[in-house]
Amino acid sequence: MATLLLPLVAIFVIVEGVSLAFGGLVDRVLIFLPGIDKVLHAAAFLAICVAADQLTKRALPSLRDRAIVLGLALLALAAVDELAQGVRPDRDLDLWDFVASVSGLVMGIAWVARTQLPRIAGFCALTALAVAGSVTVDSYRTQRHMNAAVRFERAGDFSSARGEYRRAYESGIRSANLLNELGWVEIESGEGDPRLAVEYAAQALAMRPDDPDIHDTYGWALHHAGRSAEALPYLERAYSAKPDMFCIHYHLGEVYLAVGQEERAASHFLEQLKRPDTREASRARVALARMGRAG
Repeated sequence: MATLLLPLVAIFVIVEGVSLAFGGLVDRVLIFLPGIDKVLHAAAFLAICVAADQLTKRALPSLRDRAIVLGLALLALAAVDELAQGVRPDRDLDLWDFVASVSGLVMGIAWVARTQLPRIAGFCALTALAVAGSVTVDSYRTQRHMNAAVRFERAGDFSSARGEYRRAYESGIRSANLLNELGWVEIESGEGDPRLAVEYAAQALAMRPDDPDIHDTYGWALHHAGRSAEALPYLERAYSAKPDMFCIHYHLGEVYLAVGQEERAASHFLEQLKRPDTREASRARVALARMGRAG
């Protein structure tokens, strides 16, 4: 039993470790290649299945027993891997990732069984490949607007980003990330509706109630909707959870100023100036000048 369990446990630890270590790299690649994450999920589980088959041959010499054990074990791994994404504050649960992983798993089992059951293995492999391809195409179709929006946002073109995020929303995406970004660009574009920004951010907050970035967006939207007193607790909570957020001092400064706490406002504006690479630093300098203070 130990001969069987150790390889599977090792594979589980490796998969989760790689997922955590390289998730950010995959996100950067996704900006330019939407849908590539589904290809990686399928390829990873195909490779994992083939490797696990080699490692467990001695413990389970029967192909039938090995296929059942590996299928169930790696199916559980695919589910745990995706559920782990769902509990991370910067991630959203994606059923299509799980489907792509299972498709790769089926292709792996088909590869293992190719010599003993060639027809069945071939049929299963082609079906799984078709499913993986369909999921990848669908992911490309829905993610391309998100990715274009992120590129525009990073370039400071919030108007174009707003248009692309809206197209992503219209395509059916309802992730917390998208809703949060929609709330953000409604304000930052200078041509949106603050009340709509509040609505988007509120939906995102309901999905991820502990995310400091969403607290910041929701508070900032409330402020722009003329509800600064309501906004303050959300921005303070965002600051408490993530004090190094690039814009939080400017946001707090504006809201403290709006509720009549000028000293606190000035303090946060001055803190924002310590991050001169942000747009908010120049805005904080203007706010300090408006208050008659040197920045």
